[in-house]
Amino acid sequence: MSDPRGQLVGTLSRGPRRWTPWSLVAVMTLLAAGSLVASLHTAPRYSYFASPPSGDPRVVSTFHTVVRRTLDEPSFRFDNAIEYRSPDLFLVQYAAPTPSSLIEVGHELYFPLRTTTPEPRWGRVLLTSNVARNIRIDAPKVLLNSLLHADDVARDGDSNFTVTTVGGASSFDPNDAGQVEATMTVYVNDDLISSVVTTLRGWMTVNDPLGAPRPTGLTRVSSIHPFAITYGDFGHVARFGAPPLSETTPLIICDNGAGYEAPSRGTCVDF
Repeated sequence: MSDPRGQLVGTLSRGPRRWTPWSLVAVMTLLAAGSLVASLHTAPRYSYFASPPSGDPRVVSTFHTVVRRTLDEPSFRFDNAIEYRSPDLFLVQYAAPTPSSLIEVGHELYFPLRTTTPEPRWGRVLLTSNVARNIRIDAPKVLLNSLLHADDVARDGDSNFTVTTVGGASSFDPNDAGQVEATMTVYVNDDLISSVVTTLRGWMTVNDPLGAPRPTGLTRVSSIHPFAITYGDFGHVARFGAPPLSETTPLIICDNGAGYEAPSRGTCVDF
């Protein structure tokens, strides 16, 4: 969103928690990645929108076929950050402050431990609903699956589509009432989705201004202008999987689901 990714896609340079909210906005068929939200502290203003009309059934059917074809690919890369391999392997890599990665395998999450000892190198947690609200790296499929339910679809040129959806502003902040409208241009190349460019309208709560180099506090915004996410390298993602069992250790999840603690320490550490 401003380089559109300054806030929402970013470079993941602030770590995995900055990536989390993309999947939380799937109800609006988009991902809102770098705007980690907080509780509402400002005078509320809310927006409401009429339900989008249904598109031409033939156009909608063609669009859903493109989405399914993309989902059926055995592997692909999402926004140069997440790698996906069918049916349920996800690897997210971020470069700063130090190169690292998160791996989701089915219902388990593996993440590098902040430790000076050589082993174990990876923590392992069950991807419960509480953890999933904070750490979700299956964003590529979340977005595509949500697009399968979109019916306000129109042609945009010969091969692209425009999709409009309305969802609750609570997707950004659970304390937000009102709605947010998302308008997405879905670009198609070789019958596969290559990118999605989204504009948001409606009052929503984010935790820093667009493009801010670091979190500066709670912010209410009435719109977020075009940001893009991309799909690519279909069928060419290298194999990966869970770390060896000998290099992993099970950990206790903090009450807020946003971090972990070693059984012997009792101190919560962010993922």
